[in-house]
Amino acid sequence: MSEERKHYVGETGIEVIVDCGGSIVGAISYCIKAKKPNGTEKDWTATIYNSNYLRHIIGEDELDVAGEWEFQAYIEVDALVRKGSTCSLMVYEKFT
Repeated sequence: MSEERKHYVGETGIEVIVDCGGSIVGAISYCIKAKKPNGTEKDWTATIYNSNYLRHIIGEDELDVAGEWEFQAYIEVDALVRKGSTCSLMVYEKFT
């Protein structure tokens, strides 16, 4: 994720990439857990990216709350459940 520029409520096409800390090739289930600033949590579909990352492109109506969003990888491999490090993205109200 890039913090080079501000991101705003309603934006789409933002690439969210989270590090899983190692290869996740062969995972049976995976997603990116997104926690909104208001505490609501969502599971976003993801694709495996470069074998160690999960990737999601933010779609319409997903960035709907201003504030600090948190993201975390969630992976199931065999009988194990693994989570990646938490990363964040500040999302601003329009015109701020």
